[in-house]
Amino acid sequence: MTKIVKAEAWAVSLAYAEAKFWTVGGSETASHYLVLCLTDEAGRMGAAEVVCKPAWNGATQGVLLKACEEIGAPMLGKADASDPMAGARMARSIAGPSGLQVLLDNAWRDLNWSGLETPASVENSTVLNRDEPAKMAAAAKRSAGETGTRVFKIKTGQGLEADRAAITAIRAAVGSDALLTADANGAYKPSDVAALDAMLADFGVAFSEDPCALAPDAATERLIRSAKVPLLIDKAGKAADAVRAFRDRGATHFSIKPTRMGLTEAETVAEMADAICIGTSAEAPLGALVQLRLAASLPHPQRLISAELDFHRELADNYLLEPLVLSDGRLRLLAGKNAAGCVDFRKLAILAHSQLDFDV
Repeated sequence: MTKIVKAEAWAVSLAYAEAKFWTVGGSETASHYLVLCLTDEAGRMGAAEVVCKPAWNGATQGVLLKACEEIGAPMLGKADASDPMAGARMARSIAGPSGLQVLLDNAWRDLNWSGLETPASVENSTVLNRDEPAKMAAAAKRSAGETGTRVFKIKTGQGLEADRAAITAIRAAVGSDALLTADANGAYKPSDVAALDAMLADFGVAFSEDPCALAPDAATERLIRSAKVPLLIDKAGKAADAVRAFRDRGATHFSIKPTRMGLTEAETVAEMADAICIGTSAEAPLGALVQLRLAASLPHPQRLISAELDFHRELADNYLLEPLVLSDGRLRLLAGKNAAGCVDFRKLAILAHSQLDFDV
């Protein structure tokens, strides 16, 4: 049995280059993270990050630090570090907080991963948040010009006419060959979904994410089976059990977020789905590495429609040794390094406003 000999966590807040408004959570000027690093007696290290947003996962940095100390550390001390799935079992053995589950799973998987054998690149999708049509179009044009991105998720839900105006402006800004997807964050009523679906179909949108509140029931099944544009399940499909229930109702398209549900659960859902979007959960660059790992390792890469990999560009700082490279619309992942091997722990310690070593 290989033991964990060191576990430490840092609470770090990274300012946005510009103030950010979230559909769920409101306005904020910085994003707050907890980073967990594990070291075993063989000297291997594994790292993971999770965003701390009470409106998303019910956790603050202080709550997660305490959960790591009182729930996570005792379990880590009893686990075999050489077992790559022990972290996932620990995560499943607790009811929450979900951020702790993600940290245990992802840091443990990273501990037992030496990186890709060959470099990889994954096509990026930029998320365009709700705003005036001209501003959304300008953001799309800027992303295309600066990074070469040709895939865009449009945050709909401002009303059908406003959404139509936004999509029209964005399509004009990025051209007919760009791939567009839509996400209403459940903003519409079920009675509005047919009109939304028809409009999105006219624009050739690839999927319609959470057009209204969805549940694995007969009402959602009717929406799924009548849609011209595939409905993609996000908010209500955060775990494999929920995905199975939606599959029974005819759903085929699902969002997977390894920094929200954990890498292991995300891989499980990817195997169950006909098509997937690797969504963003406000990842700093360390979280983006987990997204990249998932995308580059999919056994069925043809199922991946889009991957939202560039949120970290909105942050004013980072704690990696080398910045992530996004060019020609693709984010690149080097070979031979796991996530922990990419972290600048000296800089992380400087940026962090709290740090704890746990007795394991």
